[in-house]
Amino acid sequence: MKKRTIFATTLLLTLASLLFSSCDGDKWRLPIAENWEYSLTDPHESVAVFYPVEEVRALETLVPDEKGFVYIRKKFNLPPALLDRELGLYLGRVTIADETWVNGIFVGKTGRFPPKEFSSWNTVRGYTLPKGILNEGENEILIKIWCNGEGGIGYNAFIGTYDDVKHFANSQDFWFSKINLLFAFFMIIIAFYHIIIFARRPQDKENLLFALLNFVSVFYILIYFVNQIPWLPRDSTDFLLYQKVFSSGLPFIIPFLVTSFVNSFLKRKEHRLILAIRLAFMIVPLIIVFAQPDYRSLRHITSPLLIFMIPPMGYSIYVLLRRRFWKKQDEAGILLWGFSPLVFTVLIDQIIHNLLKLDSLPYLTSMGWQLVIITLLFILANRFAAARNEAEDLNANLEKKVSDRTKELSESNAQLEEAKQKADRDMQLAVHVQESFYPSHSPFVDGWDIAYHFRPMSGVSGDLYEFFQEGRTFQGLGLFDVSGHGIASGLVAMLGKVVLDRRFYAGANEPLNKVMEDINNELVESKGDIENYLTGVLMRMRGNHVEYINAGHPRVFVRTAKDGKVVPIELPDQTSSADGGLVGIAGMNPNFKVIGFALNPGDSILLYTDCLYESRNVEGMEMTQEGVLKMFSNVKAANASGKLNEVLEQFADFTKGVPLRDDLTVIVVQKK
Repeated sequence: MKKRTIFATTLLLTLASLLFSSCDGDKWRLPIAENWEYSLTDPHESVAVFYPVEEVRALETLVPDEKGFVYIRKKFNLPPALLDRELGLYLGRVTIADETWVNGIFVGKTGRFPPKEFSSWNTVRGYTLPKGILNEGENEILIKIWCNGEGGIGYNAFIGTYDDVKHFANSQDFWFSKINLLFAFFMIIIAFYHIIIFARRPQDKENLLFALLNFVSVFYILIYFVNQIPWLPRDSTDFLLYQKVFSSGLPFIIPFLVTSFVNSFLKRKEHRLILAIRLAFMIVPLIIVFAQPDYRSLRHITSPLLIFMIPPMGYSIYVLLRRRFWKKQDEAGILLWGFSPLVFTVLIDQIIHNLLKLDSLPYLTSMGWQLVIITLLFILANRFAAARNEAEDLNANLEKKVSDRTKELSESNAQLEEAKQKADRDMQLAVHVQESFYPSHSPFVDGWDIAYHFRPMSGVSGDLYEFFQEGRTFQGLGLFDVSGHGIASGLVAMLGKVVLDRRFYAGANEPLNKVMEDINNELVESKGDIENYLTGVLMRMRGNHVEYINAGHPRVFVRTAKDGKVVPIELPDQTSSADGGLVGIAGMNPNFKVIGFALNPGDSILLYTDCLYESRNVEGMEMTQEGVLKMFSNVKAANASGKLNEVLEQFADFTKGVPLRDDLTVIVVQKK
């Protein structure tokens, strides 16, 4: 219904303009739009030489610097059909100001000549020709026109019967001028009405912005009816300043207000940078407009400056389209239809005036904008009415709605509590199962001192650790971290524990990189389509010799007992020890590289998961792997347990006041 109403209203206005702009008196008219002559010399003061003029709408091109007086004349013979009748002269809209004579007799003037020039561009010229002023022979029309950056008469000038000229001039005056005056009065009432609403409800800023849109629109269309208001001080008004403010300046304020209205109507918060850019698109052209020294330069700069209106209006359309089609906000669709009359009338004007050159027809863009104002008025009124109805319905049914809602919430809370209890039981079972999979204490082995700390963030953990031994012989260890959190990563960790145990012991006589490849392949096959992958460290100990593979895991550090120096374990040509790729990703085929090194008595190794170095302090600073190296360098204890405790104490001091966001596992292995 809203679509049909907007379309029908705009169509009726267009048809009405066509109807009123033509009359059935063409057969009694004498067209005088062509074959004019011009002179720059006043024929009243001296002999003037006249030359043919091709373009009567661009007389400013005939005078130096497009500023000065032009005299144009038209000689004609009166047709018999118009003899002995009360006649009129229709000139349409003349720019900027004119004085008109017929056969040397003054018949009228409109507008104001220098030194206090003032344009009457939107005043239709329809002059009365006294009886006897025309004769059967040759007649002459002489028009004195003041040009300043623009100047000329329309293409539809004619001589006709007085009633015909009066009727046609009145119809043109209505569509060019008076209808805008009526809309201006209407918009002033709308503006004050919404200011009152805003005063009562300041949180609804769209009412204030809509009121400002109406006020700015009234001042902008003032150029169409300024000559219709007798009490306006035109005689003392500076024409250049008037044009800068009303004709050239206000159009750049309207797009800014439109976007602000859209944001407020849709309850949309705007980034400060976007607001600053929108302000720039309004302020920059205003500065340029007010910097122009004369009306001619203002005329030439105004059209290029209109490009500043395109980004704000395009941004408004983008906001509405995004809200309507991406976020499915119905009110954005309502606003799109609300602004559609403007788009429709702009297209009509382009066709009528630029393509068909029908300059006798009025411009409909201003009417399209006025239709937008009316449509937005109905949209706001509908929202206001809906809010009132909702409030009245709420007051009438509040008690019942509260009771029903309370009952619904109670039932929902009971269901949520039951689901929570079941989830807690499931989580406790999962935690218990995982705990039974992992070592419960450090291994007791010959020649090695081992300590570890394991703290899941919540429930099951995605960290996986294992110590390998045969009797009291320490064979190696593994520390892995499963991507993600929650049940899925915990299950993958337990699966990885089973695979790790089986493959390590089964590959005791195989190269360590072959063992790691077997672990990777079995994990890929066992976990199927589960997306979680692992990073980790695998070590094999044979006496004091250590074989080591790092699969995408944080650096492992070695601390020497001789001088307390801490260094990462890595290949000589690498800046990172994470050289083997990730574990458990199908199709990756990682290349696991083995690093071998020896430990002297008292030397120790620090292994950890990413929680240790990715955690932050209250200032937002990250621990980093360099920070872990520093912590390990600062320890003073002689055994593995003491070193581990000192690292954890330093870590606790650094993260004090910030909860951990990941599982934490730290292992210290020291050679005796």
